[in-house]
Amino acid sequence: MKFFKNIILSVAVAMFASCETDVETVQISNPDDFVIPVLKGEYSDITVTAENAKTGSVEFKWSAADFGLPTEVLYSVYLSCGDKSALLGQNRGTDATFSYEDINNVALAGLGIAPNTTGSVAAYVTAKIAGTDNYEPIVSAKSKSFNITTYEVPVKAMYLVGEINDWKEAAGLALEIWETEGGSNTYEGIYNFINKSNADDPDCGFQILPTAGTWNGQMGYDYFETRSECITKDGGNMAVQAGIYKLTANISAKLIKMTQFTSVSITGAFNGWSSDDAMMTYNVSENVWETEPVNFEAGKEEFLIRLNKNFDLKYGSNGKNSTVIPDGIELVESGGNNIAVPAAGTYVVQFYANRTPCVVKLIKQD
Repeated sequence: MKFFKNIILSVAVAMFASCETDVETVQISNPDDFVIPVLKGEYSDITVTAENAKTGSVEFKWSAADFGLPTEVLYSVYLSCGDKSALLGQNRGTDATFSYEDINNVALAGLGIAPNTTGSVAAYVTAKIAGTDNYEPIVSAKSKSFNITTYEVPVKAMYLVGEINDWKEAAGLALEIWETEGGSNTYEGIYNFINKSNADDPDCGFQILPTAGTWNGQMGYDYFETRSECITKDGGNMAVQAGIYKLTANISAKLIKMTQFTSVSITGAFNGWSSDDAMMTYNVSENVWETEPVNFEAGKEEFLIRLNKNFDLKYGSNGKNSTVIPDGIELVESGGNNIAVPAAGTYVVQFYANRTPCVVKLIKQD
């Protein structure tokens, strides 16, 4: 296995008594000499239910990895099933405890085990020197297999707060961001990050709250172990430069990713499918993207939503009515069919991008 390209840490010691400088070099051990972590013990079968999801837990322990010099090590615990593996969580110590809920979520969303069924899984641990991605982590052997019986989890929301909404955490004011699917514990949405209180300030601080109306359990910069490079530390908050971002937060894995875009817009038969898109703006009070009124003439009642005016980043219709947004249509990311307008006329097009699947809604203008 390829582990890394030669990493050498040099320590220069100035010798004030002479004109020469001696340089002492300290090198990480040869990869063949690395000590791989070893999982300790075996794991009993788990049956997850709504009643024990939050109270039941499993503790994973392992021996310390050794890279040949004193360094902080980041360990990642994975579950595997067949040819699939999924991250359960990370820690910098040699043990970690995960709730049945966390394990159920990973089994459903990461390993593809269907709700209310049983799958055979194994655990393993990886180790890497914290703070660098210049080499591949070392990997433990897998544990003895054990069974997980899952249960179906309803989709839930968390809440985005920050300078984008004047730090308003109250229900109805904090911005909902929904799970990609029930039990995934991954939340995704597209937002326009601005500093509402100071438009000249390019830095936009934010946090994620598990419950609207309270700061209990708030998740700021230090909560997440892995972050996109564009995220900076602002006190206890995360911060990004003002702009449009798709936010993806895996709460169990303590991972947050921010992908920046330049625009959200629609194009279609109404403008000859040209690049003269009807632009969308983010309505923070309604947590929805929307156009100005667009006139769809007879015979020109189709369009697509897209990011960066790029058809590779389009959202098309899957032909299904939304069960959560009245009169909405579910969308397919990077696919789907053209979105049909019900009849010629002038409409405001709304794009609910804080849920999976995203939803489009057309509001007829008088």
